[in-house]
Amino acid sequence: MLTKEEQNRIYEIKSIATEEKNQNITTDEPASIKVGDIVVWDNCYPHLSSWQPFRVQRIEVNGSVKLENVINLIPIEELKLA
Repeated sequence: MLTKEEQNRIYEIKSIATEEKNQNITTDEPASIKVGDIVVWDNCYPHLSSWQPFRVQRIEVNGSVKLENVINLIPIEELKLA
């Protein structure tokens, strides 16, 4: 069992880590997806959803993305980094 002082110190460390993590998040600019990234597909077909997350194999000029184990090209707007 932890002492009250140890509990407070752990809480303090968690708070600092959470603040640092929140400071690193920027909503102004979406993260760019590149080949090799692991992504989650927002509008994934139900029969493929259990295979998520997917790895990006190729990015087409028109903004479509080829995902590993998925036949169809996916619009890059439907993907987010995992």
